[in-house]
Amino acid sequence: GIDDSASYAKYGNGMDIGDWRRTNVNLLVKELDSRLHEADPDIAFGISPSGIWANKSASQPDGSETGGMEARNALYADSVTWIENGWIDYIIPQIYWEIGKEIADYSILLPWWSGKTAGTDVRLFIGMADYRTRLAKDSPDSVWHGSEELVRQLKLNDTIPEVTGEVHFNYTSVVENEELFDIYSKRYGK
Repeated sequence: GIDDSASYAKYGNGMDIGDWRRTNVNLLVKELDSRLHEADPDIAFGISPSGIWANKSASQPDGSETGGMEARNALYADSVTWIENGWIDYIIPQIYWEIGKEIADYSILLPWWSGKTAGTDVRLFIGMADYRTRLAKDSPDSVWHGSEELVRQLKLNDTIPEVTGEVHFNYTSVVENEELFDIYSKRYGK
């Protein structure tokens, strides 16, 4: 929703507008990485992008087998470039869909992200959709009702060596779901 047409006209140098926007975001991430580590070499800098970088297509053969909104093309967040260049220390993709979701299957996205971080120094944490359990608390037919879907996802995470841990969104959803709270207390310690 931000009108960047004047800046693009002035600085775009004939570049495709999407590429120009991605380049600007990439420069910001690279500069943040550099300055933060200059200020404190031990700092850990990371980003939590949307769970779909790009859908696999002729123009994006490295994309995931998904069909949802692409962070690379809709938000100009080229997180794969950040990983490949080591501009971030960790990444937390927001994989906020269930296992089996047709356009964005958790069980497809999880190994896709692990493949992108494998062999790099970028740690992979998974953004978990705990908030969906709160939204589904009065919908017993929803896959998100209770805790079963999140438990299935945690079990799948445990099979992927690149997964360093999980980040749960959000705290209120965890403490309001006693079942989840108990599961996480045992998993992560009190």
